[in-house]
Amino acid sequence: MKKHKKLIIFLILFLIPASLVAVYNIKKYTKPKAKGIFYKVEKDGNYLYLGGTIHIGKNEPFKFSKAIENAYTESTALVVESDITDISTMYKFGKDVTYPKGDNLYNHITPAAKNHIEPIMQKLNLKVDTYRNDTLGYLYATILDNELLSDNTTSYGFDYYFLKRAKENNKEIVALEDAKTQANALNAGGDAYQNYQLENMPYPDDAKKAFDAEYTAILNGDVSNFEKTDLGKNSNNKAVRDYYNSLILQRNIKMCNKIENYIASGKKYFIVVGTGHVLGPDGLVKMLKKDGFVVTRL
Repeated sequence: MKKHKKLIIFLILFLIPASLVAVYNIKKYTKPKAKGIFYKVEKDGNYLYLGGTIHIGKNEPFKFSKAIENAYTESTALVVESDITDISTMYKFGKDVTYPKGDNLYNHITPAAKNHIEPIMQKLNLKVDTYRNDTLGYLYATILDNELLSDNTTSYGFDYYFLKRAKENNKEIVALEDAKTQANALNAGGDAYQNYQLENMPYPDDAKKAFDAEYTAILNGDVSNFEKTDLGKNSNNKAVRDYYNSLILQRNIKMCNKIENYIASGKKYFIVVGTGHVLGPDGLVKMLKKDGFVVTRL
């Protein structure tokens, strides 16, 4: 279960759900519930706001605290990992998670991975052959999405809450990453890691339990839950360490550089990215503090 939980965390805290490639809806969020994990980051009189999201949510109304709402209102631009409401972005992402002509999933998946996921997919009314042109990473994300999505869950997390509002308010929307970067993250680790993921694909009940724990922790602002998580940085498995380096560390370094430039510009940004990028052993909070920025919890 511990190994399965770690794989689930990777997807819901670091990557946009695969189901978003196809469609997105508008949800209404009105009740005050969420404390969230948000910070004010400042240096030399300039500042911006940085918050952690989860990329899959629940079908329940919520509204953030007054401090967070005021921070959003004050900001002139919303920054997200990827603008999931932009059709062209999602189209490009879809192209980047499919194999080129002449190649397909069967050339990459191991017998062990295929044998493990087939009964899980059968329970979800899915067939491997339906995804023959899609990458191993996309297949894993799709299965997990289907395990988690139900009458009580949705493909739209906290970042979507702010994206929807930014669209309504005509607030500028800035993407930290392009579609190719997001696709590369989903496919990171090559066949070795992607098959490792599939061979350890959790069953629906385990996936839902892990998701519920992470969702509740972020909603309640439980920072300690994420600070104690290794996320594979020190794994004995080289494929897992390499995946951590690609999915988390290298992306965080690039995000941190952009955030520091945003602060230097003097413009007020409200940034929402996966909580796994914000916290953890190589999280943005630690990187920014190391570079001399003052980081204060909202």
